[in-house]
Amino acid sequence: MKTKDLLYAIGLATLLVVILSYQDKQLVSIVQNFAQLGGQLFLNALMMGVAPLIVVSIITGALKLSLRDDVADLAPRVIVIFMLNTFFAAALAFSVFTVAAPILLPAQNSIHDASVHHIAHSTVSSGSQLLKLFPRNIFKALVELDMVGLVVFGLFFGSCLGYVLKKSQRSEAPLLSGLSLLLEAIMQMVRIVMKAMPIGVFALILDAGLKMNWHTIYSLSAFIMMFATVVLSYVTILTIVAKRFLPFAVGEFFQKIYPALVSAFSTSSSVVALPVALDVLENDCHVSSDLTRFLMPLGITVNMAGTTMFVTLGALYLSYVAGLPATLELQLYVFILSWFTSLGIAGVPSGCLVALMLVLAALGIPEASLALLIGFDRFLDMVRTAINMFGNLSCTMVISRLSSSYNENV
Repeated sequence: MKTKDLLYAIGLATLLVVILSYQDKQLVSIVQNFAQLGGQLFLNALMMGVAPLIVVSIITGALKLSLRDDVADLAPRVIVIFMLNTFFAAALAFSVFTVAAPILLPAQNSIHDASVHHIAHSTVSSGSQLLKLFPRNIFKALVELDMVGLVVFGLFFGSCLGYVLKKSQRSEAPLLSGLSLLLEAIMQMVRIVMKAMPIGVFALILDAGLKMNWHTIYSLSAFIMMFATVVLSYVTILTIVAKRFLPFAVGEFFQKIYPALVSAFSTSSSVVALPVALDVLENDCHVSSDLTRFLMPLGITVNMAGTTMFVTLGALYLSYVAGLPATLELQLYVFILSWFTSLGIAGVPSGCLVALMLVLAALGIPEASLALLIGFDRFLDMVRTAINMFGNLSCTMVISRLSSSYNENV
């Protein structure tokens, strides 16, 4: 997969969107149907290996790490860095909204009579999310891509495998060899599919572009400006921080991780882009596979900066439009609620809308208010997924440099 092929695909799709905007609606509908079909075929082909890849990667990573004597040194670093990253994203969104709120549209409807039903619904939904920590049926979790359940199962099962091997004093070589072979086979299957990535990117971006309209863009201009500010600020600050830990120049780092960012952007799924991310980290950035195959599947579940900043900003924006009093107390409540709700939301297209719905329900705001954002969500989803991927790639590089014993070829 060559970078120039991806650029050609993006450029051609953008050009066609512009040309078709002046054509007959029937022709646009036909082209959009074909683009949607092509994009969905590409996503389906990638998704075939995603669930097995996540489970096997987590189990292998947890097993290898549980067999090491220095695992206790790594775990606190991972927890602290992941939590700081998402907290920083939420705090950045909160700060930008607080400063830029005056430029938003004035409040239209004050919802002071919010029913208890909304809050009760939120409690049930939040409890359902908590129950997903331990899926009753692991095969159902595989089919539904229940990321939280899959990660917990992989961590638990892999750690227990390591414990059993240590206790029985059996050799771990045959088991690790089998898991490695299985993982490599899944990766190879995904690599073959990824050869068609330029075609898939072309279809996905063409489909997303044709669904946009000027009225939707105009109505969301204030929110988009704030979101863009948060995104640019996050990338800039995180790059400055990560620069201290990179073994190469910042420009070279972006060049190495570019395929993973494009994959995340075009597919709107951190899960689908995971094989590309593992490939660039291990082969281009020379990070140990023991570390990447443990951190990345875990990171796309709990370390999603793009999702966190969007949920925080979106909840603040919609509460403002709904007419809720913009008090500091309310905004801090939304900030904390959005941060925690964003943890563990599945890395699938538009998955963070679920988190936003939970926050709105807790505030007593009707879920129908999401219509203000859903119309343009496809593009926003592309951006926040790319930010999720960038945050995880950067955090993995930082953790790898802090844990030098886990690095290879650096």
